[in-house]
Amino acid sequence: MSDLFLRHDRVVLNIEPLIGAHTIATRRGGSVAITAGAAAGAIARTSRFAISPNWLIYLPPAPVTIALGDGGLSAALQALAAESRDHAFRPETGSRAYILVCRDAEVARARFAATGSDEIGAAWTSTGRAVCADPILKSDLLLQLRRAAESSGLWTSLATDWLLIEAEVLPWSDEDRSQRLEPLVATDSETRWSCIAARTELAKACARGVHADALLGEIDARATEAHARLSRSRRHFARSATVTPLRILAGEGRIWIDAGDEWQATACAGLQTALDPAEGGSRWSDLGDGHPGDWARIFTLVDDFTDVVIRWRNPGSPDARPILRISKHVPAPACGPDLSAWLNGATNAEAQNALGHEALERFFGRESADSVHQCILGIVALRH
Repeated sequence: MSDLFLRHDRVVLNIEPLIGAHTIATRRGGSVAITAGAAAGAIARTSRFAISPNWLIYLPPAPVTIALGDGGLSAALQALAAESRDHAFRPETGSRAYILVCRDAEVARARFAATGSDEIGAAWTSTGRAVCADPILKSDLLLQLRRAAESSGLWTSLATDWLLIEAEVLPWSDEDRSQRLEPLVATDSETRWSCIAARTELAKACARGVHADALLGEIDARATEAHARLSRSRRHFARSATVTPLRILAGEGRIWIDAGDEWQATACAGLQTALDPAEGGSRWSDLGDGHPGDWARIFTLVDDFTDVVIRWRNPGSPDARPILRISKHVPAPACGPDLSAWLNGATNAEAQNALGHEALERFFGRESADSVHQCILGIVALRH
């Protein structure tokens, strides 16, 4: 086979048009230029880590993630204070996922070249990696959404046999678990057992008349804190999924990425009610007037298991920036633009957004997998 072809999972892609510097024509944002180095890096990353191209028909603009203790955070607050009326926030305890679910396996085979007899969809992260390798967890996630779309009447009301949904999922994705959860669990386990050992030795010293009550109290507090985090981490090792729909992005022949908040809230509310009425769905809150007290209230929500996500009130507006995620820990290297680029509006988010729309339009037009995947590779290239 020629070196200009790439076999990825069950799909063979012609990558000749994607090698070297090139431009990608989009209906929404004109031509998008891709450099040779970025194109090569995108091909390498997606061929190694991304899900099969027959499912990967969309990627979002890369988010900006900053650490709660980042020195640049104060600059973000000052810049956001002047425009906070245009933003909303929500705490997220799960992973952001992009889920494509079909009405049945026949639709999956006909429209997405699925080969499994019970294959009805896929779920991936913002980087294109699979949300989870566990087939039981993946099946649970997709079946929940399929049943919810059926019982809420979305298949009929939106006149589609498949849906692309942006959602928050628990347990965390494999990507988040390896980058955030596993190091945390390892550290807390070591801390807890070290505290137990230290307490045993201190107890012996106290029995000999050594006054170490204050130190014992400090060790007990550290052990209790580590145990509490370990207890919270257990939900991320569950074999059943919890899904909170955030936006409905697309269905056959229709793109709803730019649909307003009111439309999205109504559509997602039906899904959420069918999934879990008690959960309450996606709760976006106003940032307020940019008063320091408003920000202090938001930051109290950030911990080892919870991030705060900030977005424009209307994420489909032409000048909308990608989401800003404030986290206690930021994996290195973090994907996407840096904070200064976000503040200056220099994130090329509109180019990524145009490529995301173009990938869907090409898929609607039943263009080849090569053509659709050219846009996906373009998004990955623009991020690095």
